Amino acid sequence: MTLRAAWQPLAARLHDLTLVLADPILRRTELGAVTVWVALKEPRNVQLEIYPSSRPKPRERVAIGKGKTIAVGEHLHIVAVTARLTSKLLASHAIYAYVG
Repeated sequence: MTLRAAWQPLAARLHDLTLVLADPILRRTELGAVTVWVALKEPRNVQLEIYPSSRPKPRERVAIGKGKTIAVGEHLHIVAVTARLTSKLLASHAIYAYVG
């Protein structure tokens, strides 16, 4: 027999949630930019960095962008950050990593 926990409203569980409510989601890519969306439980300034491999190295960064969340609820803050390429264009069929 399994016991089910009693339902609790979100307000009672909010302190247990992580800062990131919705992991970064790829919103859009272009040859010269990448936009990523994220939802947080608190307001923040967000920085997005794009690297040309699955193992980022600081000197290899190809794009950077910054944004500030907007409140859409008391504990829901969202932002779509666009990182513009600093030099060349994104290559098709290449793997890129991001750090936010």
